[in-house]
Order: sequence, then C-alpha cells, then structure tokens
Amino acid sequence: MARNTKGDGSITQVKDKDGKPIANRWRVCVSLGYDLGGNRIRVQRVVKGAKSEARIERDKIRREHEQGLSLDADKVTLSSFIEVWLESRRTAGKVAESTIKNYEARLRQIEPYLGKKRLNKITAAEIERAYSQLRAKSNLSGTTLNKLHILLKSVFEKACDYDLILRNPCNKVEAPSVDKPDRKSLTKEEGSTSRTSSVGGEASAQTPASRLSGSTSCGTAKRHCCWLTGQTLRPCRTAWATRTGPSP
Repeated sequence: MARNTKGDGSITQVKDKDGKPIANRWRVCVSLGYDLGGNRIRVQRVVKGAKSEARIERDKIRREHEQGLSLDADKVTLSSFIEVWLESRRTAGKVAESTIKNYEARLRQIEPYLGKKRLNKITAAEIERAYSQLRAKSNLSGTTLNKLHILLKSVFEKACDYDLILRNPCNKVEAPSVDKPDRKSLTKEEGSTSRTSSVGGEASAQTPASRLSGSTSCGTAKRHCCWLTGQTLRPCRTAWATRTGPSP
C-alpha cells in the first residue's frame, strides 16, 4: 500500500471490498471548517490517475472554497441545472407557462451534446462545437440557434448567481447569426401587370401580394416606380411619366 508523504494529509488510496488498495485510485478529503451547527464540513472526491493528480484536485477544492463556490458545484450537470433554471422562471412569474415550455423544448436540443457534463467543466469551445453539430445534424437555422444561445447564456448566468461556476462560458462564444429575410423584387412581367392595374387604383390579383413590400420596385429601380399602401398600389410620378408623358 502506498504511504502518504508529509503534507498530503487528506489523500488516501482507495481500497476494494476486500481491503486491498486499488491502483491509481485516490480519495481526496478536504476539511473546510465548521458550519453554524458546529458540524465539520468535509468534501470528498475520488480521483483516477497518479497521486499528483489527486494533489491537484485537493488544491482545486480549497481554491474553489476560497473563491466562494458552492461545495456541490462538482456534482451539478447541465441537464439537472436546466430544470432548476426553468423552475426559477416559473417562480418569478414573469412569463406564461407556454413560454416556459417553449424554453424547455429549445434547451432540450443541446442536452444530447452537453447535458451530462458538469457545469464547471463546460467550456466555450465545447458549446461552439455543440452548435456546429446541431446545425449539421438537425439542420437548424441561424435564427433558431441564436435563440438557443440566448437561453443557454441565461442558464449559465443563473449558475454564476448560485456560485456553481465562476464565469459564464457563453460570454466567450460568438452568438450564431440571425438569418436574413429573403426579400425579392418583382419580375419585369409582374411589374408591368402592377402598373397596368394601378391605373384603376387597385393592385392586380395576378400580382403575388407576398412579392410587394413597402418600397418594392415594379420592374425599374427601387423607390422610383410605385409603392403599396394597404390594398392600393399608388404609382409615383416616374410611373405616370412612363405611361402618359411628363406630368403637368
């Protein structure tokens, strides 16, 4: 059995059920004083690897305690904390239950990639990789990924508030870009139909309404022919000049 050297103190080799030491398995135990009831506060973790890795873990526990992190931080996974975050939104009462259900559905999309990981182990690089995998596998749009990113950032922010992590990894992730709307100008034929129907003051039924927008071109340069107001297509001076000659 390996002996603890001076200064290790709280690092011991793990034994099996027969009392035999297990190779490269160490139990780290750190005493952090007493609680208000006078009970000793101890944190224990099992580390696989060399004894030097156990020392690193011991120092990490002490450092996290000094920085004010919760003693349970190392046990909380993303999936379990998403539940906590959703419940906090319900308690706040600022959004409807249907909205919270929508939040939950969006956040479930990231769980196959990061759900089982501990909060304090998730990095910005892992989040970006998860977004990339989601886009490729589920064919999610940039807008959908952007909404997911906003929610995930809020989840990690709440974890910071609860002293489970020191920093929000989403702050170092570039948010996915929102998709730009696909706006198309009218074709020459549609523009001609629109100009013809505009003489009577009504837009032609043959012109797709979805192709007409606030300042859409009717076959010529944008903002120089006509615009749609409600159901009425009003030609500008350029349009009248094309049909009737110079305006008086």
